[in-house]
Amino acid sequence: MRILLINEFAEGYGAEQIVKDQAKLLSQNGHEVLQLCFGFKLGQKRDAGWEDDTHIIITSPACFKILFDIVFYRRIRRVVKSFRPDKIILHNVFSSPMSVYYACRDYETVQVVHDFKMLCPTSLGILLNKNYARCKGFKDNSCFKCCAKGTKGYISMLLRFIQMKEGFWFRKRYVGKLLCPSQWLTDITKWYGFHSLKLNNLTGAAASQNQNVRTPARPNLMSAGGLMFNKGVLRFAEKILGNHAVSLSIIGNRGGDDDYRKNTEIASKSNGRISYKGYVDYAQLMEMFSEYSFLVVPSLCLDNYPTIILEGMMNKICVISSDRGGATELLDDGRGLLFSWDDESSIAKVIDRITSMSVDEYNSIVDRAYEYVRGNNNFQVYYDRLNRILNS
Repeated sequence: MRILLINEFAEGYGAEQIVKDQAKLLSQNGHEVLQLCFGFKLGQKRDAGWEDDTHIIITSPACFKILFDIVFYRRIRRVVKSFRPDKIILHNVFSSPMSVYYACRDYETVQVVHDFKMLCPTSLGILLNKNYARCKGFKDNSCFKCCAKGTKGYISMLLRFIQMKEGFWFRKRYVGKLLCPSQWLTDITKWYGFHSLKLNNLTGAAASQNQNVRTPARPNLMSAGGLMFNKGVLRFAEKILGNHAVSLSIIGNRGGDDDYRKNTEIASKSNGRISYKGYVDYAQLMEMFSEYSFLVVPSLCLDNYPTIILEGMMNKICVISSDRGGATELLDDGRGLLFSWDDESSIAKVIDRITSMSVDEYNSIVDRAYEYVRGNNNFQVYYDRLNRILNS
């Protein structure tokens, strides 16, 4: 089978890693695979100069993000018709989505949905002016009322709303199926009228070499979400400032100036218990899991199916997460701990539990999580599920 994979960037995290794993899996199983991208890496200048036997990069001016770009469309269409794919698998599409979707017409196309962006102009799935309460996307009719502030905010929201709705219509018209990693997003996209199927993400994280050597006696927590407010890390840090029994190391991008300033204030009040370690590469992050007893994923936004949780479970570190998005499914059946941003006492209860947790209870949680991911999210299981979908 000839399969064309389309994703915005060639290099990165999350979606980019899944595309790489998908391409590797499909190639190993005898499929001919080509990857089409529209930029090399997030934050880098868009460079169309990179091309090899498995990748092609085509760029589009940023001004065409919410417009149809005829030149961009023709270049994509030329690649599609030249490769003649039996199936097209779309991932993230930010550059002129109308052009990309239209270029896929007449070909069997599915799309892997990585986040809430297709249904929410902020991509977060929360009401920014309503204490970050959850919502179900634009059908809640709350975008302008609950997420825009002032004239500039309203104009910005309007532009994002137009781009989202245009992408929504073209996706409805030219994409046959949506593949959603979580049951939560599968159900919501079905509610919006899509033909949606659940396809849990795979993980390439190496099997843990840790033999349950951690002790939760004095919990040291890590978070790999960086300082961006939507990841909820700084909000979580504020909640545990008064609890001297736990420490927290924050790893990842520094976010904006306000985020970094807030982090500095929190750290200065914590007497060294809360610290920001900065960005580390993937390999180093995987090694750091063994230094901590708990991984915290305190997202305020509705994360679809957090890869970091899968990686933590594979590395036998107990995961604590907010009960938003797909995290609840991953940590179900005693595979981790959940708290709710909608309950003021929830974090305190989780902290009380981990400070009194026995080694046996800790090991029982991480073992259950490890066995689940190893059986549910491995490459062979993922390929079998994907192959059934592509052939159905």
